[in-house]
Amino acid sequence: MRMTGISPLQRVLIAAAGGARDRASCLFMLDNACAQVARTVHEPLMAQIRLAWWRDGLQAETALAPHRSPEMDLRGCGRTSWR
Repeated sequence: MRMTGISPLQRVLIAAAGGARDRASCLFMLDNACAQVARTVHEPLMAQIRLAWWRDGLQAETALAPHRSPEMDLRGCGRTSWR
């Protein structure tokens, strides 16, 4: 599993997660994506729209939803992975 955008500290924490390694990886990827929105967007409304896109994508029932993140789908970070 390729971990793009994951910091060395996050990699250590993922490795220490044991059986929850996939969940930890998904959480750090989502955290990094939200942080990227905060770093790059200068208009609050645009940031709100982008974060709403992530929320809707995470709540989508199927991987075929139009606003699912391809990277998260490849990693298996859908709703069913949290159950």
